[in-house]
Amino acid sequence: MSQSLTVPKAVAEYPLPATWQTHEVAYAGNGILVVTQQTDSMLVQLELDPATGRPTEAASHLVGTPRSGLHGLCASQANPGCVWASLQFDDKLLLVRPGTTVDMPPTVLREIAI
Repeated sequence: MSQSLTVPKAVAEYPLPATWQTHEVAYAGNGILVVTQQTDSMLVQLELDPATGRPTEAASHLVGTPRSGLHGLCASQANPGCVWASLQFDDKLLLVRPGTTVDMPPTVLREIAI
């Protein structure tokens, strides 16, 4: 007979600075969490405190145009430190490398028409 192990879990909620009407969240690595704001196509990069996971600093960066509809984040398996995102209203899929600090703008590495 197999035994199951129950591991206690906890969730901590923190306010996200410099964000509004957020959609998806993805961890990009290197202590940077990214959040999409579809209404203005901004990618919010948050620096996390390594001890607590609490956001300590944030900055927003435009991806596409203000009407591109940045949406749908997913951490890339094949490209560590990068995320896939969609520009919903431009019919594009993007491979994005977030900045290594919150103030450094993200870089679009690949753009695929969909």
